[in-house]
Amino acid sequence: MQLNFLTISTFVMASSLLGCATTAPELPLDYGSVDAEIKLGEENFESSDLEIACQDIAGQLSRLKTQQLEVDSAILESRVNDQIVGIAANLIFTPLWLVIDNDNDLKAVRDVLQERSDTLTLLFRFKNCS
Repeated sequence: MQLNFLTISTFVMASSLLGCATTAPELPLDYGSVDAEIKLGEENFESSDLEIACQDIAGQLSRLKTQQLEVDSAILESRVNDQIVGIAANLIFTPLWLVIDNDNDLKAVRDVLQERSDTLTLLFRFKNCS
């Protein structure tokens, strides 16, 4: 009985930890620090991005921030629901693990929004916008 309980406990703990694991998106290259080895240039941007005025860059960054907050809120709300289901799955009925949604689609949207935000932030710096 004890070995069986130990096996089940180990499985539950491992599945709890592995179910939440995701890789972080790549960090943007370092262009602005004192130790930066790469200088920011026009080749780092799409030609259509270079045509954007500073005021429009600021507006797009603001809209992206709002969208990121909305996506983060949806992910957080879903996370709370998934944690409740996970606890119930551990304590009551193991197949409930199948109900948990890792929100991979929302996380992918968040990554795209962050990548665009990084690009616009660099463009803002490159154009010396203030």
